[in-house]
Amino acid sequence: MRRNLPPGLAISLLIFAMGCGRGKSPDLFQATPEAITLIRDNEARCSKIGQNGFHRLAAAEEEMAGETARAREAKGSRPDGRAELDVRTGRLFVPAAVSPGTESSLTPEPAKALPQPSEIFKRYLDEEAAAELAAADSAQSAIQDLLSKVKAEAPNDLTIAVESMSLAHDQVCAAARQSRASAQYRVALDTAEKGYRAAEEKLRPLYTVSETDSQFALHKYGPRLEEARAAARDRNRPAAAVPVKDYESDQREWQAAQQLQSQQQIEHEVAVKKYYGKRDEPQPESVPRLGVKTPPQSPEDRGQAMKLWYPRYTAKVGAVKAALSTYLRLRNAGVTDSSLPQSCDALMAADGPLLNDPVALEAPDPQVAELLRAAFTELQGLAQACHDGLTAETIIRFDAFERTLGQAAAALRPYALNP
Repeated sequence: MRRNLPPGLAISLLIFAMGCGRGKSPDLFQATPEAITLIRDNEARCSKIGQNGFHRLAAAEEEMAGETARAREAKGSRPDGRAELDVRTGRLFVPAAVSPGTESSLTPEPAKALPQPSEIFKRYLDEEAAAELAAADSAQSAIQDLLSKVKAEAPNDLTIAVESMSLAHDQVCAAARQSRASAQYRVALDTAEKGYRAAEEKLRPLYTVSETDSQFALHKYGPRLEEARAAARDRNRPAAAVPVKDYESDQREWQAAQQLQSQQQIEHEVAVKKYYGKRDEPQPESVPRLGVKTPPQSPEDRGQAMKLWYPRYTAKVGAVKAALSTYLRLRNAGVTDSSLPQSCDALMAADGPLLNDPVALEAPDPQVAELLRAAFTELQGLAQACHDGLTAETIIRFDAFERTLGQAAAALRPYALNP
C-alpha cells in the first residue's frame, strides 16, 4: 500500500538518484502503472464481452427472420386469396393454385415460438458473461480508487491522460451491456473502442509501463478479480440439486480457482516473510571504542561536525548514485536482457564499499547514521534480489529503501544537507 510521504521526499529522492529536482521520477510511481495496467486489461475484457454479445444478437435476429419467412411461406396465402407484400423484405408472396372446395383443408402451420433477441442478450449477460462482468465491475472499482493516488503522484498532463483513458474504457464497458438491434450495437461498440484507442494514443508519449510493473499489477489485483468471478458463479448456481456429474465439474472448477488463488497468496507471503525475516535478524552490536568518551554536543557543535562529515559521505555515495540511476533507467524502459542483472551487480559492487566504510555512514547525528545505514542495507538487498531474479522481493526492497531514505532526508534537513 502506498504511504503518504513527508513534504520534500520526492525532491530528495530525485536529488539522490537523478541529480535534479523537477518532479517525482516515473521510476518511483506506484499507483500510475497499476491504474494504466488495470484500465488496459479491463478494456480488453469489456471489448470481448461486447464482441460475443454482438454475435448473440445477430444470430438471434437471423434465426427469427428465417423462422418468420418459413412460417409465411408455409401459410402460402391470405384468407382472401390475394398476394401479400412483405414491406420489410420487399418479397411478394403469391398464393398457390387451389382447387375449388379445398380451401378448408389448407391449415397454416403455426409459427415456431422464438425468444426475442433482447431476451437472448439478457440471458447471455446474466449467465455466460456474468463472471467476467463481475470482474469488470471489480476492476473499475479498483481503478477509481487508484485515480486519486495517480493525481497525487503524477504530473498534471499525465494525470489527465490516465483519467481520460479510464473514462474511455468506461464507455466501452457501458456499450457492451446495452441491448440494441445488432447493427446499432455494433456501431455503439465500435465508437466506444475508437474513443479508447484515441485516449491510449494521447498517453503513449507521456508514460510507458514496464513489463515488470504490468505483471506486478496483474498479480496484485488478480485475486480480487477472481473473488468477484467466484461470487458471480455462486449467485448463478441453481438452488435446486444438480446432477452429480455437474456438481463434480463445478467442484473441480472451484477447487482449481482456489488453488490458483492460494498459490498466488503463498508466493507473495514467501517474498514478504523472506524480506522481513532478513530485516528482523539481530544485527551485531557495534564494538564500543575503548578509552574514548564523547561529551554531549551542543547544536552548534553537532552542526559543525555534520558539515565536516558530509564531504566524506558524498565522496563514497557518488558511485552508488550512478549505479542506481542506471538500474532505474533500464527497469523503467522494460529491459529484460542481461544488461538489467548486470546493472544490479554494479549497484551491489558500488553499495558494498559504502556500507563497509568506517566513517562514511557514521554521521555525528546518531539518527542520521542509523537511517542511512538502514537505507543502504535495503539497497544492497534490492541488488541481490534483482540478481537472483526475485521480482516481488526487489519491489519490496525498493519500497523500504525509498521510505527509509525519505526519513534520512527529513533528519538531514535541519543541517541543510541531502542524503
